[in-house]
Amino acid sequence: MKQANRKKGFSLIELIVVIAVIAAIAAVIVPSISNFNDEARATSDERNVQLWNQTYLEAKAAGATGLPTAVTGKTVPAISTNVNVGNTPVSFVAPTFTVTGNVNFVANGNPPLTYSR
Repeated sequence: MKQANRKKGFSLIELIVVIAVIAAIAAVIVPSISNFNDEARATSDERNVQLWNQTYLEAKAAGATGLPTAVTGKTVPAISTNVNVGNTPVSFVAPTFTVTGNVNFVANGNPPLTYSR
């Protein structure tokens, strides 16, 4: 009895179908991952603005001088000042950072710095 000569492996059509399915899945997943990164950056910006506002308001309440009087563009200036509260020196520090959205600064506002995407 003669056995049929069967080839082992996958046909070209099968390989193309598998590649097409993988490409379709990747096309759906990649944009959602990109959106997660944008959301993470925005959340980080919002938290940085909150911390900066807290430092600014505490330093201002303690009578600090040399605080930023304006914020322009997307870069928020650093706060670095020392104040004597009673006989105790207190340091107020907030680093410079850049936001991906927009910031608006009003020196007498509460909060003084607002962030929008």
